[in-house]
Amino acid sequence: MGAPVAVAGAQDTVDRVRARSGVLAFLAQALRYPTPGLLEELRSGPARAGLDASVTALDPASTTALEAARYAVARALTEAGPHGMLEAYVHTFGHSVRSTFPPYELEYGGVESDDVPRELGALVGFYRAWGLQPSLRAGDRPDHVAAECEFAHYLAWREAEARARDGEGRFAEVREARRRFLGEHLGRWAPALGRKLAGGARAPYDALGTLLAEAVRDECASLGVEGGPPTLPLRPLEGAWEVAPMSCGGCPARGGAPAPEGPEDP
Repeated sequence: MGAPVAVAGAQDTVDRVRARSGVLAFLAQALRYPTPGLLEELRSGPARAGLDASVTALDPASTTALEAARYAVARALTEAGPHGMLEAYVHTFGHSVRSTFPPYELEYGGVESDDVPRELGALVGFYRAWGLQPSLRAGDRPDHVAAECEFAHYLAWREAEARARDGEGRFAEVREARRRFLGEHLGRWAPALGRKLAGGARAPYDALGTLLAEAVRDECASLGVEGGPPTLPLRPLEGAWEVAPMSCGGCPARGGAPAPEGPEDP
């Protein structure tokens, strides 16, 4: 898979990198399979507070598309019924790898079916290189959008900690990993998934799709990476190769809420 072409990006501060980590953490929680209590957590728990604080830090004047997307998510979550999120998740993503709105990276673009195992292995290798072990118990593939958002959150958290601890000169390795992961993975396909969800998914996943697209666009711009296109073709179904589910279960803030503390460096 080719990486998007790098473009000039704005210089971030420690607080802004932390804020980007917080938005991605919220998405990691909101886009995974709903568990009991998730709706209330996203409506009014620490995850919601973390999202609000993060978007405010990135946009104090409340004038950007990211702020509009945050408001739309809040409204959609408020209107969702007690069982609405689970029903909407199943309706949107289904129970198999391929659905109307596939939440898996390798269902998008020109990946051949025979290449899927190798590409998944490369993605797992990326996680492991940063001390994270995907968990079979989590019940999903490592290219699920929630797992990739969680890993992007973790890398941003690592950069913010490196900046705060070591100053502005010793975070280059983490920042380069963030660029690579966006260019080769999340930034390549998440804008297309986000726009697809925004255009036809059941609430609240339509609003979450807009937030995903805007958050990844903002992340790419901040790192000087050109994000993927707003639409991508799905991988042909002929000979489609499906694997046992798996996801990035070892990441910090596994529930997705922004975390002030994290693991020691491996």
